[in-house]
Amino acid sequence: MNLLKITVISMVLFSFSCPLVRAEQGYEKAVSYFMTVVARKDPQAIADAVSYPLRRKVPLSRIENARQFVEAYDEILDAKLLDAIATSSVSTDWSEMGGRGIMFQNGSLWLDDDGKVIAINHQTEKGKHKRAELIEADKRQLSGSLRDFTEPVLEWETAKFRIRIDRLPDDKFRYAAWLVNKKPAEQPELVLNNGSLTFDGSGGNHHYDFKSGPYHYRCMVNEIGAADDPPGELEVTKNDKVVLTQPVVKVVKGQ
Repeated sequence: MNLLKITVISMVLFSFSCPLVRAEQGYEKAVSYFMTVVARKDPQAIADAVSYPLRRKVPLSRIENARQFVEAYDEILDAKLLDAIATSSVSTDWSEMGGRGIMFQNGSLWLDDDGKVIAINHQTEKGKHKRAELIEADKRQLSGSLRDFTEPVLEWETAKFRIRIDRLPDDKFRYAAWLVNKKPAEQPELVLNNGSLTFDGSGGNHHYDFKSGPYHYRCMVNEIGAADDPPGELEVTKNDKVVLTQPVVKVVKGQ
């Protein structure tokens, strides 16, 4: 066998034995870039490495731009997370999760393929305190028994309804609906408990289901989709027949 044939065969065998080399190089490059930014300990530099808007746990408001990120910096990041990132190992502390992005450790922070931050699930002490205050203020503006919840999930407006979903102490979900011209302090037209959450694949889209006799209420949250898709949709069925569908026209809280 001549040298040319040996070389070709060796290249083919190498390509089959190392199918992830190119993907690993891109993933490591993105992580290394972000680690370099964090090591500078410059809030503005980190703010510039974020993909906006950056959502936070309801009822904390979204961060729309770098200026807002710097203003809320201590609510979003702390030395514990930053030090962990700066001293992390690309191979053991970071994981490529397909189309969802690049995950740090157990999901406290996520990057996209360009090394931009797309989610921060870590909570600082200052962020926890502010969120707790906002939840208590949120409870005070509701009527009666609606104040009994663990955390708000979302609040929407459709053409006809104001819809609110809360997580309850038993880890189930509650649905409350008002006519759109009414305020949350008023009694809702409908309250349903024992709701469930279902994720639609790995892209982030999910829905909440509630039942009342023959009626089934579903709130569908669109995390990904076409540019002109609404952020969500309400669908009501009776005996499995659709009787109402309304897209979300305004997001008051949540996604």
